[in-house]
Amino acid sequence: MARFLISGRSATGDMGPRAKAAHGMLALVFLVLLTLPAAALAQDQVRLVEAGGDQYEARFRSPLVGEDLAPASTVTIDWEVELKMGLLYGEPVLSTRFRYDVTDYRLQLPTLGPGAVQLWSPQGAGGGAALPEGAPLVQPYAVRLVFRFYAPSQNAYVGLVQDVEAPGLSGEWAFNMPSSPDWGRTFVWESGIAKGDWVKAETAKAIWTGDLRAEGARLDAVSWSTADLMAYLAEHNLRNRAIATAEAVNRLLSGAARSFGYEVAALREDPKAYYQPAFRPRISLRLLRKYERLLSLPHSLQDGDRTAYDEAREEARAIMAMMEDDAASYAEPGPPRNELPGGAEMVFDDGALQPVFVELPLAFTLTDNGREDVDRVELTISDSTGVVSSEVVDLLNGGTRFEPSVAPGPVRIAVKALSEGALGQNTCTIQVHSRIVKGPGEQEYSLRAGETASLLVFAEAPQGE
Repeated sequence: MARFLISGRSATGDMGPRAKAAHGMLALVFLVLLTLPAAALAQDQVRLVEAGGDQYEARFRSPLVGEDLAPASTVTIDWEVELKMGLLYGEPVLSTRFRYDVTDYRLQLPTLGPGAVQLWSPQGAGGGAALPEGAPLVQPYAVRLVFRFYAPSQNAYVGLVQDVEAPGLSGEWAFNMPSSPDWGRTFVWESGIAKGDWVKAETAKAIWTGDLRAEGARLDAVSWSTADLMAYLAEHNLRNRAIATAEAVNRLLSGAARSFGYEVAALREDPKAYYQPAFRPRISLRLLRKYERLLSLPHSLQDGDRTAYDEAREEARAIMAMMEDDAASYAEPGPPRNELPGGAEMVFDDGALQPVFVELPLAFTLTDNGREDVDRVELTISDSTGVVSSEVVDLLNGGTRFEPSVAPGPVRIAVKALSEGALGQNTCTIQVHSRIVKGPGEQEYSLRAGETASLLVFAEAPQGE
């Protein structure tokens, strides 16, 4: 395995179809050759390309904040990425993992309370308000990375595009879904008159097997979502609820004064007293008790025509209901993190289950290949759209057949051993019944409880579709 370590760079960009790079790549600083077993791989190199220590600054706008309300939000991240490149049955296989850390942000978001927009920033810097520890921050997704290489045989630069749909939380490594593109859709020209075009298949093969020199990576496009943060604020930031409760209290006091003649001036609340802090994790118990008592005055205190008081009670309830509707209206249409399609690690190892190329529809069987001794597994099937199914399965000698509906592309079949049965390790045969294009149609694993075996299936649409 050839291992390329690439130094860092800095970049800035805007949200949109293309994010702009502000600084160029630095030179290749380290190259070391390693060897790695590659049972199903050709006797070729498996390259590991690393780019790290980079900084990326982006501007984006919440769909709930118009340009006339506030400037765009900004976020700065440090990021690093690793790309594994290998040949599987003579076809290119690419697997990427990505990690980022949010280092700074200025988030212009709809306010849960008075005003149109609230600025959130670390420690309340720059006139913003501080988010509580544990609040979900802005979520990058649909990250497009371009790895840049110099191909001496062509005296030109080429790029290799990788997408990471769900980068995960800040500080966590996240894998994309491994891909096996056609040779004619592997490299893009980064220089010359054909810049931006796909490199033809035969030339791409020559570039792959030649003296390919890694020169860096860039973030080519990033989308941003604050959906998780807005949902968190709607549930946990009680500022608007406190303000609404104060207004409801005042409405009830006015109704009680008109109906029963009470002097209430000294009991009125000032809603502006609840404007700060911008994040209010709770409502004063005193205020809540005051609201409840005024909403249900004892009959002994209702001396007079209660019409105005009853109207005030309806108005107070309407204020509280409107507040709940107001919080619900802040739901951003951007994708929550848990709805983003996850990835899977491509394992280049003799001990791993070997990837299989098949034609859809997908069908496979799990069979206990030893004595039937209550081996139990958790079966999770994922495709490019996310988790398709997850269920607990008891392994049987007669086998259990599965025919999941999956999207064309990479599919991950993960089998986690929940028990080892009465006779030792959790043993199983995975037999693929789909039309096999390349790879073994039948494989075995042996797991301890808690271990997971993953089978990567590259599923092609049926011919003619």
